[in-house]
Amino acid sequence: MKKPVASLFIIFLSVLTGHAQTSEVQKLNLDFEQNEKGYPLRWESFGSNDYRVYVDSVTVKKGKYAVVIENTKDKSEFKALGINLPNNYVGKSIRLSGYIKTENVTDGYAGLWMRIDPQQAFDNMGNKGVKGTTDWKQYEIVLPLTPRETQNIAVGGLLAGKGKMWLDDLQVSIDGKDLDSKDLEIYQREILPAEKDKEFDGGSEIASIDLKSETINKLELLGRIWGFLKYHHPEIAKGNYNWDYELFRILPPYLQAKNNGERNKVLTGWIEKYGKLPACENCKPTRSDVVLKPDLTWIDHSDLSASLKSLLKEVYNNRNQGENYYIGLHRYVANPEFKNENPYPGKTYPDSGFRLLALYRYWNMIEYFFPYKHQTDKKWGTVLKEYIPRFMNAKNELEYELAALQMIGEVRDTHANLWEGGDKIAELRGSNYAPFKAEFIEGKLVVTDYYNPEHTTLKIGDIITHINGKAIESIVDSLKAYYPASNEAAMLRDISGDLLRSGQKTIILNYVSEKQNKQQEIALFDKKQLKMYFWYRVNEGEKCFKMLKGNIGYITLANITEMDIPEIKKLFKD
Repeated sequence: MKKPVASLFIIFLSVLTGHAQTSEVQKLNLDFEQNEKGYPLRWESFGSNDYRVYVDSVTVKKGKYAVVIENTKDKSEFKALGINLPNNYVGKSIRLSGYIKTENVTDGYAGLWMRIDPQQAFDNMGNKGVKGTTDWKQYEIVLPLTPRETQNIAVGGLLAGKGKMWLDDLQVSIDGKDLDSKDLEIYQREILPAEKDKEFDGGSEIASIDLKSETINKLELLGRIWGFLKYHHPEIAKGNYNWDYELFRILPPYLQAKNNGERNKVLTGWIEKYGKLPACENCKPTRSDVVLKPDLTWIDHSDLSASLKSLLKEVYNNRNQGENYYIGLHRYVANPEFKNENPYPGKTYPDSGFRLLALYRYWNMIEYFFPYKHQTDKKWGTVLKEYIPRFMNAKNELEYELAALQMIGEVRDTHANLWEGGDKIAELRGSNYAPFKAEFIEGKLVVTDYYNPEHTTLKIGDIITHINGKAIESIVDSLKAYYPASNEAAMLRDISGDLLRSGQKTIILNYVSEKQNKQQEIALFDKKQLKMYFWYRVNEGEKCFKMLKGNIGYITLANITEMDIPEIKKLFKD
């Protein structure tokens, strides 16, 4: 149960954001003595709606009340109760303890949970949860503290699976000191100069740029230098500069330079502005046999002056070591964490400067930290120059979203997508859907299931050949660039979910049914009117395994439970 519950915590933890209490510790209601209409005050619950959360005045460990999480539908999902702690604390470890009592807990467990964000540490007792029927017993979780990196600490209890649990008398301590201890020190994070710089919050003040060939070349070079300095210069790594806004400061004089000599002078002054670099004793040259290393050959291949090339190489030879304000490593997995990147949520169609910033940001993230960039279909070094006109010439929010989505697709990774901010693309694709599901099978778009069978006469197995008179193959070719995917199968899977979707109320389908060519205008529906699913559907009560013809065993992980394993082993032993 540990992994699925942990992943859902990441999704649902946002429910707690904004509810952190800044008042006295007792107002956290860790003993659940304060309640309103049978629910503990200041606590939030998240997870399946098939559970109840309420206070109990009869079965308690201490005081007048305990809190109960109870499964009401006998389904193996989860429900959690949580609250944010009011502060970040100075210390090496944090301990959460509490009393738990259970009744008939099966297909899961009852436990405490604690999470330190952003993704610093997490424990939900997945390997040591309470099962069955047990009396009151104290349990605890201890996690390491990293105050400088911590933004939020949340604690609580959860029930995964079936049954009922009671929770009471939670206590939190830092290095053995309770939250109300006078000796407890609250961590006050230093506000860095990069965070204080607000000059361009209202806009970049960069007017539209006349994109001559020479200008595009200049912007490509600046994008490379900007990203190189961002991830290597020690003063920038300290958070002493808002690197987004430093771009907006250098752009006007850089673009106004009339020749290479003036351009070099502007760039030299810009780099020297950040101070003389102390000699780095740990910056050893990259070994020749290392496969993944920064490609800095562009410095030598550029038309920069010899002194400017030397200045850039000096930055690399004395590059930042250790912590960096803009880049880190996620705990445990050590993949890149792009920190302190302002999303500018109000700028849905940003001005020219911010559009260029978005392009520079993403290109350099891939350039320095994507391990497979040398295996993409297109050489990543060519992408920056190619997309400068697309980003700069985007006339509206939709064109900007499409340019960003197409560039993301260049890395050929299904996990990379425009997961947020694509509202105009969604609007273009439409909010009305066919009442059935169609997927690509052996290159053909085939009806595979129904959402609402009462709304259609098409049958499972029918092959759709045209939509509104356009051949499926032609439609797919026109959409490929806007569906990032690691392979064709993943791309076709994602496209299939949008083909039978429109802003109109109907579409016309040509299809083959029982070897006969047919045409039909079908009605489309808002997804709220349909019993839609996107990945898989399991019929109620259906087992996760069955024996097929030819002595072939079939197992689906969609609804497998721990209780199925012995029966699967027995049935499939041959």
